[in-house]
Amino acid sequence: MRNALLVILCLLPTIAAAGERKPAPGGAVRVALAPVSGAPRSLPTESVESGACAADMDSQSLRGLVQTEARRAGVDEKLALAILDQESSNGANLNSPRGARGPMMLMPQTAAQYGVKDICNPVENVRGSMLFLKDLVAQFQGNMMLVAAAYNAGSERVYQAKGVPANSETVRYVAAVTNQYYGLGDFSARRGKRGAETSRNGQEAPESETPPVERSRLAKDQDWIGGSVLYVSPDDEGESK
Repeated sequence: MRNALLVILCLLPTIAAAGERKPAPGGAVRVALAPVSGAPRSLPTESVESGACAADMDSQSLRGLVQTEARRAGVDEKLALAILDQESSNGANLNSPRGARGPMMLMPQTAAQYGVKDICNPVENVRGSMLFLKDLVAQFQGNMMLVAAAYNAGSERVYQAKGVPANSETVRYVAAVTNQYYGLGDFSARRGKRGAETSRNGQEAPESETPPVERSRLAKDQDWIGGSVLYVSPDDEGESK
């Protein structure tokens, strides 16, 4: 099957607008997405200061700022916080070798598009990030995987791939955002811990006594549903028949 991307996740693939919640279906799901159509919007840009940023807000205050700006922009707070964690580890890492800056790691061009003058100012940076995120949610019709992929890799790559780009960084990013959004924590950290236990004891660490599905039952009518999500383009489906 050509150009198929299997992501070891299972989730409700579409997020509602801020303040809304949709019930998750039961059982494993296989989602065939139609091709992502259209093209990313091009906006005029201005110069923006992009020197190295220094941390001037603690993580708790920063998370509160993100929640406030998410509400102001009409963005899902949980999604905004999940992206904050992946982008800058809640403000611990504010400078990327690729040039992204600030709590939600805006590139200078993106910052300028959303009216950010001082990319290192946390309020300006987060406010611009929320406007950017709001546009991505509208652009990809609330599909959280595509929104996260576009925030990480850019809308153009999502359009080119007709879905989540098949590169390891973006796939891991999308998985991490989704896991955090649904309250599943960091699976890679859990696996790393188990690996350490194995190396110390010389044998495989035992599985948890409580099944993951039972441990991860979420509040507000959203449950982890197990299994996998498969993205297939219509061309791929035609070839497999």
